[in-house]
Amino acid sequence: MEKMSAEELRKEIYTNNNGERCLRLSDKGLSKVPEAVYDLTELEELDLLDNYLVELPVSINKLKNLKRLRLDWNQLRELPHSICELSNLTWLSVSRNQLSVLPSNIKHLKNLWGLELSDNQLTTLPDEIGELKELVWLNVSNNKLTVLSSHIKHLSKLRYLYLRGNQLTTLPDEIGELKELAGLHVSNNKLTVLSSHIKHLSKLWVLDLSDNQLTTLPDEIGELKELRGLSMAGNPLTLEGMRKVVKLQNKMKFEKDVAGKDVKCSLFVFYFMSCG
Repeated sequence: MEKMSAEELRKEIYTNNNGERCLRLSDKGLSKVPEAVYDLTELEELDLLDNYLVELPVSINKLKNLKRLRLDWNQLRELPHSICELSNLTWLSVSRNQLSVLPSNIKHLKNLWGLELSDNQLTTLPDEIGELKELVWLNVSNNKLTVLSSHIKHLSKLRYLYLRGNQLTTLPDEIGELKELAGLHVSNNKLTVLSSHIKHLSKLWVLDLSDNQLTTLPDEIGELKELRGLSMAGNPLTLEGMRKVVKLQNKMKFEKDVAGKDVKCSLFVFYFMSCG
């Protein structure tokens, strides 16, 4: 497989429902990407899932038409800076690898709307992440983040942010500037306090704060008018904290159904007070 010619690989190319040219090389036992792949400049999607890749050659930058690149379930420790020359890339998935750092020139992926980085060894995100203006989806779950860059505030189109399973003790106040955010998942961290600036997330639907070290919530959380799901399980809430959660749970929002009848929409809250 690693020695296949461009002509042989072209026979494996298929067209998806969007009319895009795709090549799937997942689960092929590859320890390196076949050199001939980089001659397939017509490719718009490349799937290299579940192989044994330890590095990605600089020549990945030859695939100028690539829109989606999937590299999950490999053994990559870093990404070449040349990957950031793929200016048409909209989706980059590198989950379940061994990445400890991202290239600083990731800012050049101006059309990227989805970035999957879960289950790696990242201790930080470069400030340049804030220059990915089209980003809608960012998953950095199960890494080793101890701090979240304040430059995250520049991701004006971000709707889903996954930070589960890291070592965050707080979220920057700038989190409140993510005006389009609908889902914020920060379970299994070490949060001891939640920024009052969270009140500015006017479109937030789901907030998962389970399994942290929170004893209470800021009063301002009551200003999240669109919130429909709040998870507080596994936090050592004080009595005051419990009262705030119950108050939120009892808060109802009335909406109109198609017949004009008032409809109650409950806020679903999941929590418990730890004993011990």
